[in-house]
Amino acid sequence: MPCIGKYRLLGMLGRGGTGSVYRAADPKDNRLKALKILRPSRIMLELAGLDELKRRFHAEAAAMVKLRNEHVADVFETGEHNGLPYMVQEYLCLNLGLVIGESARVELPTRVQSPLKALRIVSQILDALNALHEAGLVHRDIKPENIMMNRAGKVKIIDFGLCTSADHQDFVLPGMILGSPYYAAPEQTENPGSPDRRLDIYSTGVVLYRMVTGLLPEVQEHSVFRNPLLGRTWEIVLKKALAPKPEHRFQDADAMGGALLELKSDWEKRQEQVCALPDSFREDLPGNDNHDPGHPQEAEEKGPAELDNLSSLMQPLVYTRNKFQRTPQGIMDQATGLMWALDLSADGLTLEQARQYTDSLNPSKGSHALVGSWRMPCVQELITLVHPRQSLDDFCGPDLWRFKDRSWLWSSDVKSRSRSWIVDMDQGAVMSQDRMCRFHVLPVCTVPGVMPR
Repeated sequence: MPCIGKYRLLGMLGRGGTGSVYRAADPKDNRLKALKILRPSRIMLELAGLDELKRRFHAEAAAMVKLRNEHVADVFETGEHNGLPYMVQEYLCLNLGLVIGESARVELPTRVQSPLKALRIVSQILDALNALHEAGLVHRDIKPENIMMNRAGKVKIIDFGLCTSADHQDFVLPGMILGSPYYAAPEQTENPGSPDRRLDIYSTGVVLYRMVTGLLPEVQEHSVFRNPLLGRTWEIVLKKALAPKPEHRFQDADAMGGALLELKSDWEKRQEQVCALPDSFREDLPGNDNHDPGHPQEAEEKGPAELDNLSSLMQPLVYTRNKFQRTPQGIMDQATGLMWALDLSADGLTLEQARQYTDSLNPSKGSHALVGSWRMPCVQELITLVHPRQSLDDFCGPDLWRFKDRSWLWSSDVKSRSRSWIVDMDQGAVMSQDRMCRFHVLPVCTVPGVMPR
């Protein structure tokens, strides 16, 4: 197995015009790390030259080390391999692009995130940008792919390859665009070599817009401002963040962060008012007849790509109307005939550890079991617990397992030798993950003699 320095490479995470990023094992504790090494393409070598690319690589590492912010990925080590510089960063299994389902065709719709989740993520992005801007730096490439997350939803910004000093004028070749076109501010096309912190404000506005609509501002079919789930306050904030002229935007990260607090307060008040209504009143609210709960299907041992009840965004096409009943042994769902454990695993576990944890819940041979054997749930079983988020009423359901900080759960379904499927219980989305990543597990069992209703 190839190595760079003392690190054993386990596979490539991504490759760009100037470098490659690998999943690597640290020999000290066998923990995963992300190793980024300068490996420029031929065209980048011809355009910029190796010395300039090396300078930029070292500048990127220095910028990340200098910041030491809780929302900027940590750099543990730097070095050289065969004359090319590399840096070792903390490895986070999730990035926002994966969470929202953004594909290589960025213009395609993505999964819509709950407003509070979107606000939590963007607030952390702004915290990182505030530290960056105070240090006199501009990131210039804020986009979902560069926003990493841990299993508790904590955000870490990565890829400072385009980061530069706010008072530094870059040399840019004719026709060259810095940043990602779908997330770049208009002035990055007009004057790409001139950095301004308001570039990052615009890109962050696109990220927020993307999360709450599933669309990009340039290709929207329906304005976010007509979305019944969002109020008038969202219109004001998003318009200001996405203003074409920099002077009309929020002028710094703190200003935009203050506006997000208003959005959070507005959302919570509206949600509280709706959820305080009796069920009979809520059922008559506009938009609450927009989904059929559907019927549970028999679980089969196959990957989600083969299931016929998942959309192209890997979300359920039909939803289950659960009938939960708490018992001393677990939480029974009369709708599916499944008994769920009373709580999730306390810690994040690798897939192998999740299997061992689930097996440990079963009584020893010869003892009397009140329920069937506990096991890891398959994808089809997990998605019976998720619900659509298309109206305020959809946010009023009981939070039986407190998924808020532990929303990504392992399933028993396998994708490949190194990856298995997890389910984002917050948004009801299926995605694959490295088996060495750590997520929670919610054991399930089938109760003998209980039939779905």
